[in-house]
Amino acid sequence: LSRRACSFGSMVGCTMEAYFTEDRAQAITLLETPCARGYAPACGNLGCVLQDRDRAEDVPHAAQLLKAACDDSSRYCPPWGKLVIKWKLAAQYQDAQAHLERACQAKEQMSCRLLAAAYDEGLLGVTDPERAFALYQASCDESDLPSCDALGYLYVRGRGHEKDETEGVRRFYVACTQ
Repeated sequence: LSRRACSFGSMVGCTMEAYFTEDRAQAITLLETPCARGYAPACGNLGCVLQDRDRAEDVPHAAQLLKAACDDSSRYCPPWGKLVIKWKLAAQYQDAQAHLERACQAKEQMSCRLLAAAYDEGLLGVTDPERAFALYQASCDESDLPSCDALGYLYVRGRGHEKDETEGVRRFYVACTQ
């Protein structure tokens, strides 16, 4: 159905068809036209496909598309943040941090988790173990199980909070049994 809709010029149809194809080159071809016509989800998905190709020559275009998509929808902030971190796009660190904070406040748990990891490991140029702890804890409290696992490690290591191995093990248990 999406293929037929795309053949009639439907931006939604082409975007859906690209989502279901496993051929990245075909996905890029399907997404380019609706993106060029201003369909934001197509642009965000095109940025994700380019990011997934993991080629240095795609990074500037993927970063531009994902940043614009993140401006429009918080669901694109984690892929943009990952791209900025992976390719060490230092000029975009502050902007990525601000966008991830905004997305996290909107309860986009992947953004919260990525931001927590960035603060814990200094991935966006700022190390803040206490902020990482608070973000992981808030996400764990929202049932984000990978955040519960990470929070367990912070408790066990005494990073960002007083060391508490019992609480760390409890958080690991939560992450493993839910």
